[in-house]
Amino acid sequence: MLSALERGRLEFLDHPYGSVFSSLRLGTDALTQMERARYFELAVFPEKADIPVETVCTLWRHTGRMEPDVSRDLLRRLHRRALLTLHEDSSGISFHDLQHDFLRLNIPSLVKGHTALVDAYRAIAPPGWARAPDDGYFFQYLPQHLAAADRLDELRALLSDYDWLAVKLRATNITALLADYDLVANGPDFALIQHALRLSIPALSRDGAQLPGQLLGRLRGADSPAIQTLVTRAESGPGRVWLRPRFASLTPPGGPLRQTLVGHTGWVASVVALPNDGYALSASADHTLRLWDLASGETLRTLEGHTDWVLAVTALADARRALSGSADKTLRLWDLETKETLRTLKGHTGWVLAVTALADARRALSGSADKTLRLWDLETGETLRTLKGHTGPVNAVAMLPDGRRALTGSNDNTVLLWDVDAGQTLRVLVGHTHSVTAAVALSDGRHALSGSNDNTLRLWDLDTGQTVRVLEGHTHSVTTVTLLADGKHALSGSWDNTLRFWNLWTGESERIPAYAGAVDTLTLVADGRRVLSGSRDQRLRLWNLETSRIPRPLEGHTNWVTAVATFNGINAISGSYDHTLRLWGLNSGESLFTFQGHSDSVNAVEVLADSRRVLSASSDKTLRLWDLATGEILRTLKGHTRAVTAVAVPAGGTRPLSGSEDKTLRLWDLATGKTLRILKGHTGSVSAVAVMGGRPPRPFRRVGQHVTAVGSRDRPDAMHARRAQRGGHRGGGAGRR
Repeated sequence: MLSALERGRLEFLDHPYGSVFSSLRLGTDALTQMERARYFELAVFPEKADIPVETVCTLWRHTGRMEPDVSRDLLRRLHRRALLTLHEDSSGISFHDLQHDFLRLNIPSLVKGHTALVDAYRAIAPPGWARAPDDGYFFQYLPQHLAAADRLDELRALLSDYDWLAVKLRATNITALLADYDLVANGPDFALIQHALRLSIPALSRDGAQLPGQLLGRLRGADSPAIQTLVTRAESGPGRVWLRPRFASLTPPGGPLRQTLVGHTGWVASVVALPNDGYALSASADHTLRLWDLASGETLRTLEGHTDWVLAVTALADARRALSGSADKTLRLWDLETKETLRTLKGHTGWVLAVTALADARRALSGSADKTLRLWDLETGETLRTLKGHTGPVNAVAMLPDGRRALTGSNDNTVLLWDVDAGQTLRVLVGHTHSVTAAVALSDGRHALSGSNDNTLRLWDLDTGQTVRVLEGHTHSVTTVTLLADGKHALSGSWDNTLRFWNLWTGESERIPAYAGAVDTLTLVADGRRVLSGSRDQRLRLWNLETSRIPRPLEGHTNWVTAVATFNGINAISGSYDHTLRLWGLNSGESLFTFQGHSDSVNAVEVLADSRRVLSASSDKTLRLWDLATGEILRTLKGHTRAVTAVAVPAGGTRPLSGSEDKTLRLWDLATGKTLRILKGHTGSVSAVAVMGGRPPRPFRRVGQHVTAVGSRDRPDAMHARRAQRGGHRGGGAGRR
């Protein structure tokens, strides 16, 4: 006994919990070598998880050939020696954090330990992981064990296996399923699948059987082999009558919308991100506030106390308290941990429409429909000062970086700049022609941005009181605006059901559909990369700003782009005067491949129905059929005697029709590359061609079983003249479909 204690004391001499570990060592030294080996194998289990006894029996049956009753007996003895905790009903075990640390210090190899557990489960699930027995642990933790065992290829296959996703969703929940994809964070395919699942949270939280419809509606058409395999398997459905999307008709992954938060039963009037990244607080017409976990989309707490619409909310700097304003004419100071109202602030005689906390976290400023602002002492709940100056309800309040001045916007169409301590108006900003609904100060303290029911935003110079720029683009009231971390861009929300991403100094903007309902509120998340919006449809939406920017050009061609076609929703193919075609990824904006082979300008491109081939027409008098996957030329179609300016492919995809500066059209057989028919009639260059089905109107000509509409130039030399003015290439046409 003494020698065991001395060995433990020396072994853990430098560890802060050495005495505890020495006691644990004493307990393990009393075990047989086999029992000690089995005990240390338990290090692979998570520290704070409840591990079913059945799971331990599965492991020890594989590693020690132990029968279940023998395994259960060993667990009881380990419990008596305080080496683990066996639940009262003997159904599971758990570890204290120090017990778990001790195990990890003593297992010979964690990688081999995780491998042993994976192999133990493989032995009882030979047909595939999705058919393993549900022991209350396997479906929850298998991906983590695969990652820890360094079996990443097997993990990737698992996360693109529809059967696994369906059975894990039934055994756990959507939050657990999403977390598995963080284990393969560097895989673009898995990022798309995870994003598709995240967008599906509202549907899957209600009914996991909607998984196949959600995947098909968001991922169908993706060109990744792994995703295509997943989608193909999802076609089998949930095993009951269901609606199977034929097209990718739902919001696709890869765009700016990250996820939707569902819970409020009234419209969302205000939202604020907490200073500690990952949480947000929303206020709603359902009289409540909700604290959200942005990672999972779950409501952590619901704050109840207001007796009418909650219209405004702000978080204090300590991230533990928040202040809300309501149509019940009060403000409430909340403890976010306990959900309790710490203090109720009374004084306004109208709805409280706006509120902001000062940097000292001891004072706050509110705006009301009673046309006043009130400066509050949060420690006493008393009004320190009432600020009067507006002649209409005060809709917006924002502090400047100096902590002494504030901006307010009102139904009187003005923005006022205040000295808060003195209670005086410093400047009146006039320019909006309708109510001012939003106001924020830029970080330089010299500029401000406001939004209005006149559908515009205005950038102000606070030193002069003049409008620097009017930002136009929204088609309905601008209800909310937030500044981005760089100080150069802003995001606005409107009752036109859109967000707009603005460059404040150029006035350029990108329109972002908000998907449903007027947008009433926006807040920037602490990481500066995401923004949260609240809408009239009672939902909040989390947006990824890194995938939402003012459109940038797709750059790569070295001369004019003459033709472009999109396909499968995420790719495009372009043709150029530089003699090449380029394949583009629309989500990334990157040029994926350059097709070289033509010796003159490419004038037209047409993607075939299989989305695997493209046909191009060129001023080198040829058409070329390309393999989109390899970039190879499958066939060159020759016959025209001048530039080929247009091409169209009918639904069958085997007999394209081309138009040329040689005044003819040619019907081709793609299988052989031969001309089936030459159509003559035009007296000038053919500039456009389209193939239609059905009965032909009288002005059209019938070609085989298709109706063809064609366009031509009256003067044969018109295209040459235009090319000469542009300095274009020799002898080619630039027709457009």
